[in-house]
Amino acid sequence: MNINRLAERARTARDELDEILDAGWVGTLSVSVDGSPQVVPILYARVGDAVILHGSTGAGSLRAAAAGLPVAFCVAHLDGFVYAASLFESSANYRSAVVYGSCERLTGDAAEAEQIAAQLESYNRERQRMEKNILDDIFARIDPAKDLPGRGALVLSSTDWHPGVIGIVASRIVDRFYRPTILISLRNGIGKGSGRSISEFNLYGGLKQCESLLLSFGGHRYAAGISIREENIEKFTTLLNGIILEELPVTGLTPQTAIDAFCSLNEVTYDFLSQLEELAPFGHMNPEPVICVRNVQIASPSIVGNKHLRMRVLGNGVSCNSIWFNKGHILDRLSGSSMDIAFTPQINYWNGASSIQLKMKDMATAATA
Repeated sequence: MNINRLAERARTARDELDEILDAGWVGTLSVSVDGSPQVVPILYARVGDAVILHGSTGAGSLRAAAAGLPVAFCVAHLDGFVYAASLFESSANYRSAVVYGSCERLTGDAAEAEQIAAQLESYNRERQRMEKNILDDIFARIDPAKDLPGRGALVLSSTDWHPGVIGIVASRIVDRFYRPTILISLRNGIGKGSGRSISEFNLYGGLKQCESLLLSFGGHRYAAGISIREENIEKFTTLLNGIILEELPVTGLTPQTAIDAFCSLNEVTYDFLSQLEELAPFGHMNPEPVICVRNVQIASPSIVGNKHLRMRVLGNGVSCNSIWFNKGHILDRLSGSSMDIAFTPQINYWNGASSIQLKMKDMATAATA
């Protein structure tokens, strides 16, 4: 699909929705009111360039909530209060502001809210530290050249890992090595595991075939949790590995990126981004569009935030900043040769200014020079 067809798809979808409804029901939210559980219907409306989630049907309050909000925010407006989350979560100060605003709403006391928000930020930093330590431990154990060929599953365990963090880390391992991954936190001979999978393999179905070795398990195609005796981990690893390799050839364990449209770098404009936004809201069943630009040059690659890759992309007489989350480890592999890149374009807001940024998804040596 070329860039014009993608934009036309966006306009058509928007026009059709505008003819049908001003707002739509997207789900429910379970809340506690005076100690009693209540289920609040969550509705949405698109007001200008903002997508609003709301706990009532009042279109007027939706428009009031949207007034003056920039494109970069997705807003939840519940019980007369606006909760906002940045679509590009790069600003720690912004996240802190959101945490503080939410705490103030819950407590009604500014001083108490500041204290709670600071404590939450402290907990988050501790979580990040634990996540990094587990990742470093796993990366030290795995030699991709020796350990990945012929291996369908990555199952690792430790007594040092916090069970509340291993799910996040498992996702990082899947992103890095593209293998269904289960990480197990051991306590007193019992392991609590959290797993993440790839699109080609149904993790829950695989665990179902291993249930004789598990104390319990649950989940779905892409994520699952298990409980297992420590002495059964090796047998479980062997069995799950065999199940995966029987279902998928080793060549099926290579990630592939689906491209929605091809264009030139000079076609990635603010107008084009506004057209792509017509396809929102994005999620699992409606992923962000992935655009491919061929034959670009990579310049000034660097690592930011200890693990993210930032670089300039040059082509067709223009250049763009780009960010590739959790890909700092490939810095040394970048060369000055022409590359084909896949990305989702976005607007980056910083210090009162905005610029187009490419959120990288994939990269390969250019097919044609």
